[in-house]
Amino acid sequence: MIKRDELVNFLNNYFEPYQKLADENEMIANGLQIPGAEEVTKVALGVSANLEFFEKSVEQGGNFLIVHHGFGLNRGFDKNLMSRIMAERLRFLFKNDLSLCGYHFLLDHHPEIGNNAPVLRELGAEIQGNIHGSWGYWGNLSVERPLEDVVDFLEKYYRHPGYVLYPNDRKISRVAVVSGSGGPDFNLAEEFREKAIDLLVTGDVRESHFAVAREINLTVAAFGHYNTETIGVKNLGEVIKKQFPQLPVEFVDVPNEL
Repeated sequence: MIKRDELVNFLNNYFEPYQKLADENEMIANGLQIPGAEEVTKVALGVSANLEFFEKSVEQGGNFLIVHHGFGLNRGFDKNLMSRIMAERLRFLFKNDLSLCGYHFLLDHHPEIGNNAPVLRELGAEIQGNIHGSWGYWGNLSVERPLEDVVDFLEKYYRHPGYVLYPNDRKISRVAVVSGSGGPDFNLAEEFREKAIDLLVTGDVRESHFAVAREINLTVAAFGHYNTETIGVKNLGEVIKKQFPQLPVEFVDVPNEL
């Protein structure tokens, strides 16, 4: 076992180079949200801070929980009133003396372990920079590839079928990856057009995205919000294992097709 504060300090230092950017890009806290037991017995990794994840983590012996969607990303509060669902989640955390860390922006933006940059590297792309604010990344494939081949590769990578908007027989050379709800909203669509992005890889899409994609000549492939955001927490687990080899670390899956 290690001390909770030792692990928290390590995580704070690991993410410190990007913390200022996180503060500028969102209102919720990235980091320790609920302090639990002083001794960490096991780290449980997950996508979202919900009751099923908490229960499964405890069943598997975890007492230090790390998620991508921490508190503040769900509608647990309404005009400063706490919902019953949020109260039940907090009650479970306190009853079981669990720590909860959430890294939203930081696990999307991180250039080494995040939800987006590693996908481009898996595709063999040379990363050119950020896109969709600073949440995602874009890059150029070393070899132009048919859309069908890229989608097939990503379906295997994410282990989830792709839903393609504005499909065509185009060749793909320039790809952007923005996990989760990274679809082409009106206020960000011009960025995709200006960078001449052929394919946007994301998690989920909305009705309005179809028309926007067609109007800016962008193909969008969605592989599920949950599935596109398991990458970062799993990679962070490997970082923790390397730093603390004596500490058990496990990804706790709460399957979600959306």
